[in-house]
Amino acid sequence: MPKPTREDLARLRLAVAQLAPGTKKWIASPITLIAAIAKQIDVKNAVAITYAWVLGSGLSYYNTVVDLHVRPASIVHWIGTDSMLLVYCAAWVLVPGALIGFAYALARPRSREQDAFGGVVAGLLLILFGETSMYASNGSPRFQERYFMGLLPLVLPLFGLYLKRGRPARLATCLLAVALLAVSARLPLAPYSIANNKQDSPFLLGVFRLEHALDVANGSLAIAVVAALLSALAAAIAWRARLAVVAPAFSLALAVAASAGSVSFDRNTADTIRADFLPAEASWIDHSGLRHVLLIHTPATLHARSLEQLFWNRSIDDVLYYGRPPRSTPSATGASWPLPTAGWSAAGRRFARRF
Repeated sequence: MPKPTREDLARLRLAVAQLAPGTKKWIASPITLIAAIAKQIDVKNAVAITYAWVLGSGLSYYNTVVDLHVRPASIVHWIGTDSMLLVYCAAWVLVPGALIGFAYALARPRSREQDAFGGVVAGLLLILFGETSMYASNGSPRFQERYFMGLLPLVLPLFGLYLKRGRPARLATCLLAVALLAVSARLPLAPYSIANNKQDSPFLLGVFRLEHALDVANGSLAIAVVAALLSALAAAIAWRARLAVVAPAFSLALAVAASAGSVSFDRNTADTIRADFLPAEASWIDHSGLRHVLLIHTPATLHARSLEQLFWNRSIDDVLYYGRPPRSTPSATGASWPLPTAGWSAAGRRFARRF
């Protein structure tokens, strides 16, 4: 397939602008683009140009996915790690039964609805685990719970399917519960909630808040004890149907507790940033009367400090990076600027921070 020329790419961008005026260029459909430019160039070239555009500017923030490398060992490691943490996020007790219900929906469906449901869940599992494991094995080594948000609500229907089928495969359910018990005893959550490991997981934010309140060792122990009790309940449900009534209640209670911990962590972080990075009057630049202010970001400045100033002061409408700008801000200039000599200072329309 021939490589698209600059003229072809320029023609493609023009087609996008005409097809979707006033919208972001990367949301236009590649199929529509092919149809728009096929009249001017042959179809093979149209496909090649559209493909190159999608892999380039069309992916915007995610354009680095074309540079990801397949590392089988790391991918397997992250699939295992994500699976373990997903069990915690799904409130643990429902998971053994839900897995049995999923297996029966795939292997022995009793209706077209069950067959379709099992297929949808299987597709989501493959897509989401493939996405998160590839991403984590290529420089983002943390649990990406935010990508699994669409999968977690399916655990309860799968558990309901397990109950509807009469709680089959009781021995397998007990073995799954015992395996989860062993995992909770062997692998504490503390290493997964430190530093930036927790930033994409509301559940791990709640875990960190609990560990902060009880200290790390006691927090991890408390979570392991709760997981052990829930494993025992999951095994007991396989033999006593009446116990299944309390399982959703426990799941809801744990979800509320994790959410409360996450919200508490977020509130505590916001209060800390407000106290450490901002003066008593957060919009102090706006209240100074200056307009069209330029913020100078020095190499030693924390990004959070500059972001807070941008958030609270609408009169700052430009940023100058003193030194090399971050990769995520291609529009920033790398030029230097004469900095004020002390503290936060105003010189015309410039504000800078001395370190």
